[in-house]
Amino acid sequence: MRRTAIFFGLLLTLLTLSLFRSHVRLDAAQLGAGGIYTYHGDNMRTGWNSHETLLSPATVNTTQFGKLWSRPVDGQMYAQPLYASGVDMGAAGTHNLLIVATEHDSVYAFDADTGDGPLWQASLGASVPNSGSNGVGCADIEGPEYGITGTPAIDPGTGTLYVVAKTREGTQQQYRLHALDVGTGQDQSGWPVLIRGSVPGNAVGSVGGQVTFDPKIQHQRPGLLVMNGRVYIAFGAHCDHDIQHYHGWIFSYSASDPTELPQVFNTTPEKSPGPFAEADGGIWQSGFGLAADDIGNIYFETGNGLFNADLNGRNVGDSFVRLRTANGTLTFNPNPEDFFTPSNERDLDKIDADLGSGGAMVIPDQPDSATPRLLVGCGKDGILRLLNRDFLGGHTGRQNSKAPDNALQDLPGIGGTWCGPAYWEGPGGHYLFYTGVGSRLRRFRLGTRADRGGQSWLSQTSMSSTIFATSPAGFPSPTPVVSSNGQAAGTGIVWLLRRDDSTLRAYSAEDLSLLWSSSQAPADALGGKVVKFSVPVVANGKVYAGMKTDGSHGFLVCYGLR
Repeated sequence: MRRTAIFFGLLLTLLTLSLFRSHVRLDAAQLGAGGIYTYHGDNMRTGWNSHETLLSPATVNTTQFGKLWSRPVDGQMYAQPLYASGVDMGAAGTHNLLIVATEHDSVYAFDADTGDGPLWQASLGASVPNSGSNGVGCADIEGPEYGITGTPAIDPGTGTLYVVAKTREGTQQQYRLHALDVGTGQDQSGWPVLIRGSVPGNAVGSVGGQVTFDPKIQHQRPGLLVMNGRVYIAFGAHCDHDIQHYHGWIFSYSASDPTELPQVFNTTPEKSPGPFAEADGGIWQSGFGLAADDIGNIYFETGNGLFNADLNGRNVGDSFVRLRTANGTLTFNPNPEDFFTPSNERDLDKIDADLGSGGAMVIPDQPDSATPRLLVGCGKDGILRLLNRDFLGGHTGRQNSKAPDNALQDLPGIGGTWCGPAYWEGPGGHYLFYTGVGSRLRRFRLGTRADRGGQSWLSQTSMSSTIFATSPAGFPSPTPVVSSNGQAAGTGIVWLLRRDDSTLRAYSAEDLSLLWSSSQAPADALGGKVVKFSVPVVANGKVYAGMKTDGSHGFLVCYGLR
């Protein structure tokens, strides 16, 4: 009898869970098109919203466009806001939601059109102080606490918001992956899960042939990636703390089964073959998200760290890396197809010139090129590298650090980048936009070179008159985003947040002339300071940005047509 009761109790629980998940999926199916559900708009990280019909160079001016509203939140906002369209909230009706996350471990949902709300607010635990014996003690963010730093991601097919929170639990620091219902802010059944794991290795700090994730010294900075039913989470470190023990990590979790153990990848699990003992190889990318192509490969840049992939090893410091993800696995092959490492990797490592200060972007396929599948990125050295995704290029500098690289193209002089690029298909071609420290916003046209067998090639076409990150207070250079009505002429706008003077700016995507700045009218001033690495969001005729006050708090600001 007891066994029968237990059986029916278990059956009832399973049925309830099934109905709950079905309800979530039913609601989520009503999420509309045009949402900004992940960092930089899509999993390639192009930053291009091609469905913007209201904002154009003709309407973005001081007469028609300006600040509409702002709303306070309880912490600084390093994560990019997300825009969820057409969310069915039951009795509360259907809303377009603007979702923001703070370093105070809070997530808010505001009505994206009116600013009403918050319509829900979720607290994910106690944030970690930036000082004291149980704190972090680091300046990689400019605030008194650590909570949610990496940009969350929404799976529109299930109506689930995935977010990673760092929490203080007694004397411990932990990371947890939450799965929140977009309509209610409530954790779904079985969530959150504690992020933990290890990989085989003998790097400094390994125990029993295993390298174990240490949440205290690692920092979850890059935007999350949701792809093919899995959630991918990357980590760097806090201020190079415990430099011999931190690594770059990626965790892959099942989006539907919180009980399934994660797949784990480590960038530097092996002892160094040279004189340096450090592990390092953090994945931070100034907040730029892990990028993915249409067949499920993941791409990213790493920071300073051990490197031996050219010797068939598993260390990939200062490299572009491709991971294969078949069946949810995280597989790295140490061959030139799957990594690119500058020939002067050892020199970059010695002077802390991280390749991984910038983010890698997957460029949409270019069918007219002999090399149609492309990847692009830059780092502290200010060299923009255009790579072939079918053969990233490996490493040529083991014997000679000045040996030519196998990049399709090296473009120096961009300025050190703590940011990422944006992409746009305009009426005259395909373009990239980049900024660098002490440099200008630049536009590059993507074409081919006949003298190189029709391979892809970038040519600079224009620059802004504005120079970015001209002082320590203005550091770093911004990550741009682009809005347009498809490829229609006269609709493309490049948006970015400038820290030098705390302004939101709009430039013509066709010639980089300044269209509008929040400094042009007192009523349109942002009203606070631009957060380091912050990215604006453009959706449905409005532009949103997360700002910070002089203290520990922040606020969301919205601009649009008056």
